[in-house]
Amino acid sequence: MPEVLSPFVYWAQTESNLTLKVDLKDVKNPDVHLENKKLQFGAQGYGARGLNKYAFTLDFHSAIDPEESHYKVYDRNVDFTLKKKESGWWPRITGMPQKPAWLKIDFDRWKSEEDVEDDDESRDIMEDYPNMYNKLEKEELGYKRESIEGTYEAVGGPMKFCQLMQFLEVMHPMFGYTKGGFVVPLLQVLGRSIILFCMIDAEPRMHTKPVIFYLFLIWSIVELVRKNGTKLSIENRIEDQDLHTYQRTAASKLTAKNTAQHIIMKFLNTSVPFSDRREYNTNWTLAAWL
Repeated sequence: MPEVLSPFVYWAQTESNLTLKVDLKDVKNPDVHLENKKLQFGAQGYGARGLNKYAFTLDFHSAIDPEESHYKVYDRNVDFTLKKKESGWWPRITGMPQKPAWLKIDFDRWKSEEDVEDDDESRDIMEDYPNMYNKLEKEELGYKRESIEGTYEAVGGPMKFCQLMQFLEVMHPMFGYTKGGFVVPLLQVLGRSIILFCMIDAEPRMHTKPVIFYLFLIWSIVELVRKNGTKLSIENRIEDQDLHTYQRTAASKLTAKNTAQHIIMKFLNTSVPFSDRREYNTNWTLAAWL
């Protein structure tokens, strides 16, 4: 009687299904008999011993539902999907503790009860790494409307420093470094300082209010416009001073030239001997050149 060859069979399970992969290639019309607790398989194909007739019988640990179970033939293997009658995890696939040598675990599909519990406990990256997620989100998408509440926490320190530096606008005219009065800058800087230090910084409940964002935005825009206007006025003043200096220099040169011509002409009108007429001609030339 010829020896019956058994193909390698790889199995895996979930809580409700059992999967089998029969390692046979080029199987045509397999002979399959599926019962509640038994599977009989026979087919010709290429297995571990080459092209031969392969068969196996598998007695299950628990009952399955033949009506809900099915199989599919592929070029490289035959796959079975068997529905368990009662959901649950089997300690082993066979009813006997000793499993056949050709029956192996399909590690690609294998899942245990612990793995399913870990999958059920889905983790949220936003909860696991909130700071990193928010940083990446800001870099990719920019700040959102929800970021308005963190305005004071983000730029409150620099705004206070800039506000303190604005007191230089009051001290410079007081000490004579710049021209102009100090009363108007004092009122402006003092009013902002009272709002920033006494009304906002001293009250933590105000730090997350959206009005802080709009207040800082308006202050920044005002300073940009004011500083640019001051810069333009200074440049215009310098240009006017340069033009005035140039005009004064040109007028001084013209006055000196006229004075020299007047002196020479007066000197030439003075009566001198005829022998000095050559010197007169030289003086006339000098006067014309001046």
